[in-house]
Amino acid sequence: VSVSTGAFTTAGGAGIAKNLNVGGAAALAGNLTIGGSTTLSGAISVSNLTDSVSSLTGAITTSGGVGIAKAVHVGTDASIGGVLSVGGNSEFTGITSITNGTDSSSTSTGSLITLGGVGIAKAINVGTTATIGTDLVVNGTTTLAGVQTVSNTTNSTASSNGSIVTAGGVGV
Repeated sequence: VSVSTGAFTTAGGAGIAKNLNVGGAAALAGNLTIGGSTTLSGAISVSNLTDSVSSLTGAITTSGGVGIAKAVHVGTDASIGGVLSVGGNSEFTGITSITNGTDSSSTSTGSLITLGGVGIAKAINVGTTATIGTDLVVNGTTTLAGVQTVSNTTNSTASSNGSIVTAGGVGV
């Protein structure tokens, strides 16, 4: 960038009251400040390599929001300081960790809360107590280790009622 060559050069500033049309490339040696809205029709490339460690750092920063109409690809980590709202379906292809350690005491507490069901295709491991609010349906063989306590005290008056009912035999 040279400020001393060209058909028009000035040692001072230049004020332009109307439009500025440039037929070729424009090179700026200093900062560019734009006071109004800006529309760019070509791709934007930023060669600054400053990594971001907060919302105030990085090669591109803005004091306002960002609206993006198409896909976004992030090469490394993404950090969200507030609520993440996702309007459509989400896919997580790597291991997903939730590091919040809030314990659950109801269906509306804990570090992971969902209003819908959960489908799990493989094994599930629960580190402490699992509370089931209504029926527990188990398809397949069930192995229970440790002492089993049935707190239901319904008396049996037939083979179809009581605190434990089975359609098959019982091996003791």
